[in-house]
Amino acid sequence: MIIIIFLLTLLPTGFTQNTQNTVRYFTYQETSVQPNLTGLQPQILNIRHYKDNSGTVVVRIARTNYYNHGSSNYCYEQRLLLRVIKADGSVIQINYENATEIPDINYCDLGSSAKKPLNFYPLFGQYILVTYTHATNTSDTSTYVDCGMVFDWGGNIIRPYQLQSYCIATLNGGYALIYTNTTNRTSTSDNILAAQFSEDAGIYAIMLSYNQSKTPQSFILYKLAIPNITFTSLYCSIDFVFIGHSCIVNIQTTTTTNSSTFYVKIRFLSSGTILSLDSIFPPNNGNLTIVRTLPFGGYAIITGLDHGQNTNFTFNLYDEDDKLSGYNPLKRNISNFNGTVDVLQNNTILVALNETTTSWKILLADLTPPSQYNKSDYGNMHVREAYPPTNFKYLPLNNNMINITFDVPVSLSDAKLTIYQKINKRVLRQFINSTNCNNCITLGKVITLNVLSCTFNDPGGHYFIQMDNNFVKSAIYNESMLGIDKNVWSFQTNNITSSKKNTDNSGDIRGILRLTISGSRYFQELNDSGKHEFFVTLIDQLILMIPTEKGRLESDELYQLNTSNILISLFIHEAKDNEKLTAANIKDYLHQLITHKTFTVISMNNATNFLDDTYGFQQSPDIGKNYSALIIIVIMTFIILLLLSFILSFKLKSKMFETIISAALKVGLIIPNFILLILFVAHNSNNIPELHLPSVLILSIPLLINFCIAIYAIYKGIKVPVIGEFFKKWIIEYRGLVTMLTVLVAIDYEFLTILKDLPIFTKKLYRNERINTLNIFSIIDHIFEDVIIWGAFIDIFFRNIPQIIILAVSKFIILPL
Repeated sequence: MIIIIFLLTLLPTGFTQNTQNTVRYFTYQETSVQPNLTGLQPQILNIRHYKDNSGTVVVRIARTNYYNHGSSNYCYEQRLLLRVIKADGSVIQINYENATEIPDINYCDLGSSAKKPLNFYPLFGQYILVTYTHATNTSDTSTYVDCGMVFDWGGNIIRPYQLQSYCIATLNGGYALIYTNTTNRTSTSDNILAAQFSEDAGIYAIMLSYNQSKTPQSFILYKLAIPNITFTSLYCSIDFVFIGHSCIVNIQTTTTTNSSTFYVKIRFLSSGTILSLDSIFPPNNGNLTIVRTLPFGGYAIITGLDHGQNTNFTFNLYDEDDKLSGYNPLKRNISNFNGTVDVLQNNTILVALNETTTSWKILLADLTPPSQYNKSDYGNMHVREAYPPTNFKYLPLNNNMINITFDVPVSLSDAKLTIYQKINKRVLRQFINSTNCNNCITLGKVITLNVLSCTFNDPGGHYFIQMDNNFVKSAIYNESMLGIDKNVWSFQTNNITSSKKNTDNSGDIRGILRLTISGSRYFQELNDSGKHEFFVTLIDQLILMIPTEKGRLESDELYQLNTSNILISLFIHEAKDNEKLTAANIKDYLHQLITHKTFTVISMNNATNFLDDTYGFQQSPDIGKNYSALIIIVIMTFIILLLLSFILSFKLKSKMFETIISAALKVGLIIPNFILLILFVAHNSNNIPELHLPSVLILSIPLLINFCIAIYAIYKGIKVPVIGEFFKKWIIEYRGLVTMLTVLVAIDYEFLTILKDLPIFTKKLYRNERINTLNIFSIIDHIFEDVIIWGAFIDIFFRNIPQIIILAVSKFIILPL
């Protein structure tokens, strides 16, 4: 196990903290017990940083394996050793020891940076590009192939591939392939591809756009018709001060008597248009000169003299007009033998210092921007101001507008602006794509962007906005412009005190979410445990996205299939005293997040991405509230009719009238109930396939049994010895009425009581004096009494109890109409 020991001296919290006029040191102790070590001290060969404001630096170290005193050529141990230094001072080691893929020819330094075949380039995120020369036979140069591979911080190789050209990233997401060429002409040619060789020396570029299938023609950035030209170095980057890109090239001319060195700074657009060619003439009294453009304007000239194992460095800062700056935090400094330096995006310069046997050290110094340029608060020299301004602490809640003012006229291009909230970790709140931004207004140098009211909804919340490169472009040159890195444009919303909190507490809210068709299919394939986990994950994700406190959202995990979509229930609990948002606030924010799912974090998570953005969050209607007037009218009508029947019965003292009123009330209650049941089975039970068959059975079985009971009651009356013959004749005479009531009995056994009392009204059941002396209606009551009891029993066990059981064990949501 490798043991890592950190020795941090005078390093402040935050590796990229830019405090003027400070010099700091960073020391790292390498593990001494490793295989294949030469036993010599580790040397820093190169320092390069990620092209953002993260402050992350990648360092390549090596130990000398061989040194030729005559040629001053170094060869290092055959191991690629990279060290990723993060902003918090932690170091990640990447060690690669495959000598077959990266052969020994890559580990030798022939004294010129142009002759180093092994190089590395921090790309983005956690990726590092390594370029090298691969050979199947190192003695045969015809087998040499320029190759590359991409590492992540875990040392994993993402993809090895062959390289044809050296490239730098452009602002529009593409690449610029830039190369130099010197030619000794012996003939001429009309071939277009040979045109680049028509000059003695030149710098060429090929611009490759993202997803471009055809390689475009190269164009000339700079050419010289002077013999004996050598390009000793080339440094290209984004132009931080003007538009486009810039390159600084070191050119050496040699004659028979002397040689001279000069620098040319080239500014150019991705279209191939050259904006400017400027010669710069820094003093060069040493044998090593490095030029670096500075993120806040100007450039640094770093001149060194070799003294054995050390290099004496002189640092000079120039502004954009080539005027020497009087500010110099380093003066003269001693670097390590390789003399490697780098400049971060926050204008901090890094210098590799002398190593010990087991450790290496880096010096950090903050550079002040040249006098004609002020340090940008947004890490972008083109951004003059913005709203909300960076470090602002009183942004009004639910603010729905931001704007950015540039120093040149701009137009929208093709990239994203992303708004994040910092809640222990970075949480995406909203992103805006400049290609389809319907609510983006561009007016000269100012762009105004409308944002959702749910984005800045957290009182006292900490936010930052990241703008990708190429979100806007120069309206004059149609050229992509630099963006704003993460954690630079940061601010805070106004923190509401308890006296200003929304007191509109309307109580808990029950609502419904709908899953997409694909989400519904996924949900239905889950088992019970999977469905439970889905609800838990969904609620956890929504709590973070709104954001609100744990416990404010809850689900009883009921669901229902509505055509091809699953509906699920969700409860929002009202705020307690120490909670920020009311239930009504959460309801509105949640609905807005879902309906604008394409531009919010809802679309980024596995559970919330299944929510249907055409449905949002629908609050379940309150039946008692929405239909209160109708319910009151029905109840009052029933009470009035009931009281009226009692009053008339008491006044008339008529049993016949009481029976009529009783029958009318039963018909008025039973018929509507049966109609609603039929409609439910026909139209709604299919929404829940698991309940469709039970619903059909609960409807049909009692119908069949009640019908049989009615037939049995009539049959029993006919078989009574005393009145059977007369009862039969009565049924035949009133067969229409009896048939109707028999059918109604199938609907509900209560109609048996009406059928039982029907002979009272006809007075046709008896014809002679003998039958008249009998209590015929007592006999009829006896006939129907047992049947009615059986009807009640069957209705309880075949209709009511099954419905109660289904209601108790069902996991389906009960949706109000």
